[in-house]
Amino acid sequence: MEHVLSKSPLLEMPPQERILSKDSLKAENLGQYTKGGMVLKNDRAQLIRREDLEGEQIFYVPISWCVPNPDQPREDFEFDDQEKFDHDLLTDGQRDAAKVTPILINGEVHLKFILVDGERRWRSMTRQGAEYIKIKVEWHATKEDIFEAAFDSTNRKNLNPIEEAKSYQKMIARRMTEQGIKETKAIELLAKEKGIYATHIKGYLKLLTLDKNMQTMVANGTVKPSSAIETAEFLDGQDDITGAAFSRKVTVMASALQHGRNGKKGKLTATDLHDAMVATLEETGSPEDALRLKAEGKCSALINAIGQLAARFESIMGTDDEGDSSAKAQTNRAKKELLFKKMVEVLHDRQGQQAGEVMTTIEELMEAIQEFHTKVLKVAMQPDPLEIPEGAPTFTVAAKKLTRINSMDAFIINKLAEASDNNKQYTAEELFEAAHAHSALVDDFGLFKGNLDSILPCMISGIKLRIDVNYKRVRDTEKAGKRTKYVKTYRLAWITN
Repeated sequence: MEHVLSKSPLLEMPPQERILSKDSLKAENLGQYTKGGMVLKNDRAQLIRREDLEGEQIFYVPISWCVPNPDQPREDFEFDDQEKFDHDLLTDGQRDAAKVTPILINGEVHLKFILVDGERRWRSMTRQGAEYIKIKVEWHATKEDIFEAAFDSTNRKNLNPIEEAKSYQKMIARRMTEQGIKETKAIELLAKEKGIYATHIKGYLKLLTLDKNMQTMVANGTVKPSSAIETAEFLDGQDDITGAAFSRKVTVMASALQHGRNGKKGKLTATDLHDAMVATLEETGSPEDALRLKAEGKCSALINAIGQLAARFESIMGTDDEGDSSAKAQTNRAKKELLFKKMVEVLHDRQGQQAGEVMTTIEELMEAIQEFHTKVLKVAMQPDPLEIPEGAPTFTVAAKKLTRINSMDAFIINKLAEASDNNKQYTAEELFEAAHAHSALVDDFGLFKGNLDSILPCMISGIKLRIDVNYKRVRDTEKAGKRTKYVKTYRLAWITN
């Protein structure tokens, strides 16, 4: 290690002009830098704004001047590839600057920097004896802003599921307080802001209803998040005795797991947890529930598909009409309630049914939903109706006004006019085949399509025509199976504005 470290870029002295000195960060000079009101005060420290250091500038400071954020999404910094992470830093040096915000800690005479993003790097570099760390200064006015900036900078894959769930909980609480909205609305707002499905956030919040023992198993990977969410939904309808009995069973099962060849301990599968649920219900005096759970296990794939469809329906239909007393809003709510009622009836009314009957029933519902989805998709993919100005001739007649164009361009425009007059569309490939059949000189598809996309539209704009481009779904012949893709389609339309 000594030999490698002596040659590591981590020990190289950074450019002198990029190193921030203590004098430049003295607390006695803060007056000129503190922007009115944009500080965070607490018992220990105060965030200070230094606009002259912000932006894309890269600086270096002694590594001891950076302090970890005590309130950040990641709680556990142990990870499987830590040795590789350390080795890469030793070999390549610090590639990305740590993002920081200036902070004045009580009793200090100069500013330090709280880590917004890059604590793993900072920890690794500290362990390996690095003297300086590369930083990029950002301004965040509150600890909540720093928390969310850290969450945004952290790849969610680097958080364990419990850390991710706690992050959602904290950010939701902030929006509820600051904007005076309910939890459901705050979840939708957070999902939109962060680009995460609301159903994903809701599912992860359920993990926090599990006991500490189960949460630990989820955090360390013994139980998958999807299985843990299903467990949380199961326990939500049970009493404390059943919940405690289930937790004990899972703990025993987890302790019996063997380590694999890679040295990693095994994981409990969804089937393991399902079996534990059934056994617990049988022991706690709920044989009917145990029987129902067994039936669900026999057709779990279909049930999961229905659940996902239901979640998507809920997401699509939304909750924006809550509190709206209009007739339309009441009708929408009634439709949604009826839809979920029917789904619940199918999923839970299984007493006396054989597994085959249950599966048939669910398959019928799935088929109906898929048929509905296909019809909606077909309607949605239809191009907008052509807007025809009053008194306008047919497209074929209008196209004949173009006289100063070559015969091939005229042929293509006439084909597009024919498409519009007959409520059709042509793909570029179809037009190319027709043009090639018309003239063997047309043999380069790339040139043909370039002419179609850029030159022809300019030619026809003089007679108030344009090329209308849409999309349609076709079979992808380059891929095996029933793969499809969307391709452009062309026709003529009027320029009406």
